[in-house]
Amino acid sequence: MKRKKIKKILDISGAPGLTGIEIKKKYKLKYEITEYNDKISKHIKKITGLSAYILDFDNLKKNKVPNKKYDLILVWYSIYYCRNISQLVDFIKKRVKKNGYLVISQNIPNFAAITKFSITESYPPYVFYDHKFLVQKFERSKFNLVDLKFFENKFFIKRYFFK
Repeated sequence: MKRKKIKKILDISGAPGLTGIEIKKKYKLKYEITEYNDKISKHIKKITGLSAYILDFDNLKKNKVPNKKYDLILVWYSIYYCRNISQLVDFIKKRVKKNGYLVISQNIPNFAAITKFSITESYPPYVFYDHKFLVQKFERSKFNLVDLKFFENKFFIKRYFFK
C-alpha cells in the first residue's frame, strides 16, 4: 500500500479510537470509525475528536455511516460479529474507492483463538470464518487478495490485504 494514496480511512468497529488518534496525529489523515453502540460512538467522538458512526452488523441497512468513499477500510477482529457476511461485503464495496484497499485481521479458528476471546471479550463472537470462505466472498465482489500475513504465532492471526 502506498501511503501517498491514502488520505481517508474508515475503521470498522474501531473503538476505543486509539489507533485513529495515533494515525491522524502522525500522518495527518482523515480517520473515521464505526461502532455498534450509540453511547460508545458519542463517547469516542467526545474523547478523541474522531468522527464516529453507528454500524450494527445485524442491521447494516440502518447504519449511519455516510455514503462516501475511503482509500482504506480496516476491519480489525470484528468480522466475527457479522452474521451476514454478504451484506458486509456489499457495504464495504460501496465505500472503498476504486483503487482503495481493504485490510481484514482475524484469528484463525482454533482452540487458542476461542480461548483468547472467552477471556478478553465481554461476549463471544458469532462466527469464525474459514480462510477460503472469506477470500472467496471478497473475491466474488471484485476484491483482489494482494497479500496475506501471519502474526502472533500463539493465536494464529491472519491479516488479509485486498485491493
